[in-house]
Amino acid sequence: MRFFMLTSALVAISFGASAQAEPYRLAIGDQLSLQYDLIESPRTSTIDLDGNLRLPELGSIPAQGWTLDEMEQEISGQMLDAGFSGIPTVSVEIIEYAPVIIAGLAEKGGAYDFVPGMTVGVALAMAGGSDTLHRSGDGLEVASMAARRRSMEHADQIAANILLMARLNAFLSEDDQPATLTNEMRDAIPNLTDADIEQRLEGENIILTSKRQSDAALLQSWEQEIAEGGKQIELLDQRIALKGEIIAQLTSELDNTNALQQKGLSTNSRALEAWRRLAEEREDLLALENAKLTARRAIGMAERTRLNHLSEQRQTALVQLQNAKSRLASAQQNYLLSLNEIALLTGGLDSLSNVTGGASIVFEILGPRAESFAAQVVTINTELMPGDILVVSADLAG
Repeated sequence: MRFFMLTSALVAISFGASAQAEPYRLAIGDQLSLQYDLIESPRTSTIDLDGNLRLPELGSIPAQGWTLDEMEQEISGQMLDAGFSGIPTVSVEIIEYAPVIIAGLAEKGGAYDFVPGMTVGVALAMAGGSDTLHRSGDGLEVASMAARRRSMEHADQIAANILLMARLNAFLSEDDQPATLTNEMRDAIPNLTDADIEQRLEGENIILTSKRQSDAALLQSWEQEIAEGGKQIELLDQRIALKGEIIAQLTSELDNTNALQQKGLSTNSRALEAWRRLAEEREDLLALENAKLTARRAIGMAERTRLNHLSEQRQTALVQLQNAKSRLASAQQNYLLSLNEIALLTGGLDSLSNVTGGASIVFEILGPRAESFAAQVVTINTELMPGDILVVSADLAG
């Protein structure tokens, strides 16, 4: 089943920093990525039913109820106790949260991937609502259809932004590879089959290919301009060298003419002709050097234009990527809100008992946090955490 199976990395992209006052405490079923000095590469480990992590180098380490910082400190302490010398380096990250278990009167009870911001209402909607209450009325039906339509629109926005992010990431990679979706990105797209996703991904790759071809044509034109400028400079250098030889020869001839003239062996007209020829050659040399300078400037302009284009294209893609991430976060939040609305309209929620005149629905949270809810009333707006067990029951006396 595909529904928002997000890793911690995608959560950071989609939802931003958490505003919770208390740090998250690990639960049974949380999957962690661990890196510490005793292993060469990161290791994936899941907190077992006893609430422990089992590491071959260190044995069983308690983890349930601890923060990530406390987990890192405990592993560091275990390493020192095991004889590690030096200052331990430990990194612990959450790869996947423990699932939320939904049981009782929910139509489709079972384990569901935890979604940040998940409430009892969202969980019940994911489980298909409650089968206890059956209501009628055109008003509720119309409202339910409208809520479902909005949820589909938000789901489409989620898909569009994730696919756009995949295309932009491929464009920024500069390795001419097609846009692809990670498993986390695929699982974050609701309501679409793999075939639908592949079809839309193919459309993004068509756009990506067209963009790359357009950029390649522009880059090729600048490369050609730069290459032609380089050839022009080579020809100018050859002509400048030839002019230098001619000027050297004419200078020598003029010196000889002046020497002969001083001895009365040459006329003034011959000396003047030598001066004229030398002046013309020097003027030609100056023109060639100016042409070479112009060619160098043209090459420099083409190179700057090419670099500016590449920089602007990358900056534009980065801005588009950031905007897509923001739109994705908004679409996901709106999608969760629409699921809440659907749960209110179609699920067996206690807020609808007055409308239907039926039984009141009661929620109970079991699991690691059960004691904290012992004296509280759990409502559809109560936020769930990984590892919670949500039990849906009916209060027939209500």
